[in-house]
Amino acid sequence: MLIIPLSKKINWQHPPWATISIILVCVFVYFVLQRNDTRAYTDARAYYVDSGLAQIELPAYLDYLGQPPVSIPDEGGIQAEQAQALLSQMERDTTFLTLLESGRIIGPSDPGYREWRDMRAAYEAGKAQCLFYAYGFSPARFKAVTLLTAMFLHASAMHVIGNMIFLWLVGSILEATCGRVVYISLYVATGIGAGLFFWLIHMDSTVPGIGASGAISGMMGAFAWLYGKAKIRVFYSLGFVFGTLNIRGFILFLLWIGNEIVGFYLGSTPNVGYAAHIGGLISGAAGAVGLQKFSGRVDTSLFTDPADHRIQTLLARAVEKLGQLETDQARELLNEVLSMDPGNLRAHAHLFALDKQTPGAAFHRTTEAYLTVLMADPAHYPEACEVFAAYHKTAGSIRLNTRTLIRMSFVLCDAGRPGMAGKLISGLAKKDLTLPGLPQALFRVARAFGENGQPGNARKCRQFLCRYFPDSSEALQLAALSKSGKK
Repeated sequence: MLIIPLSKKINWQHPPWATISIILVCVFVYFVLQRNDTRAYTDARAYYVDSGLAQIELPAYLDYLGQPPVSIPDEGGIQAEQAQALLSQMERDTTFLTLLESGRIIGPSDPGYREWRDMRAAYEAGKAQCLFYAYGFSPARFKAVTLLTAMFLHASAMHVIGNMIFLWLVGSILEATCGRVVYISLYVATGIGAGLFFWLIHMDSTVPGIGASGAISGMMGAFAWLYGKAKIRVFYSLGFVFGTLNIRGFILFLLWIGNEIVGFYLGSTPNVGYAAHIGGLISGAAGAVGLQKFSGRVDTSLFTDPADHRIQTLLARAVEKLGQLETDQARELLNEVLSMDPGNLRAHAHLFALDKQTPGAAFHRTTEAYLTVLMADPAHYPEACEVFAAYHKTAGSIRLNTRTLIRMSFVLCDAGRPGMAGKLISGLAKKDLTLPGLPQALFRVARAFGENGQPGNARKCRQFLCRYFPDSSEALQLAALSKSGKK
């Protein structure tokens, strides 16, 4: 699940310099200071195999695991890929590494002990050439300074770019809300909080944690909490389903932290620090509570859109006029709302109910506009069906655009109402068989009848389709299915 806030435009008269500076530092660190990290890490791992260190340590590790002893000759006795995989497993085994480094796996009395110590030191020195290994946060080797340095290190170009996009979207608004000094302090504090939470959950982990995502999660937590009562426009993606919606900040916070908790328990994506993200969100929310209580520098009105306030005022006045039966004034106010926000469902609903009382030409136009908005979002399909049914019952004769009606037939099918969809398409076909989209609509209605346990009606639709649109791709598809023995 991906949820990204779509913040208002940046005020370039007062640019978010703190956010820009953090982004530039992270980009500089990765593309300049970390440019040799991959090579240095690869060289260190190659040294581990080529030097013979693998032939000494890996059999000892297999023996520690209780696996059958494995004889590994000094030269070419272990495949590089096998060694690398086993090495990765070994370096995550904190207990074994502790025993190894304390001399309880390979001790001073063992032959070749001094040579092993020299190779082990050379291997560690090689890894230390990698910034992410030297300055990343490793809970098992706790170093306080790495709680800070790890925030500015990243594992890949996509890692740093993705993090910086999130930081820009959330940080630029948060900086304007809190001020630069408070914002930077909050960024650092929540990043450290994220690291400490990661340490609390993964105390034995030897794998260095890196990335700004913990601190950015802190910014997201503070952002959602500070704007808990405000409606925030967000972009969401659930696999193949995506779109935008307005959502209150506190609900956004719950969605964000819920997504991380689910990811943590399911292990949705490997190598993702879900615990750090959760810690960042909690730290950010705690920081926001502190800011609201003790600081006078929080200006949450920056997120409030004056147009939204104007729309809410107009809607309230329109409802008041409707209550006073001043319908003309109410209609003017509702139309003004729609001129500012064409997708405002409340305004469409009020206007539809108003014009429904006197179903003239305006009623058809109002219904057309209302249905167009409802059919744009699958979540509103049931409401679209109810509106269409009410329109049909009130208007008597349907006078909507044929493209709208074809689209409406698909919506009715998706909402589990093939009967109504069938009547609608039948009426359109009687008027004009050349309407664009008619074969597709017939095919979809036939399928809907079949899915709803009405094979007789499904067969009639298929027969009609094959008779009047024999050359359509839908009819050819039915013919192919018929030949293969499928219905």
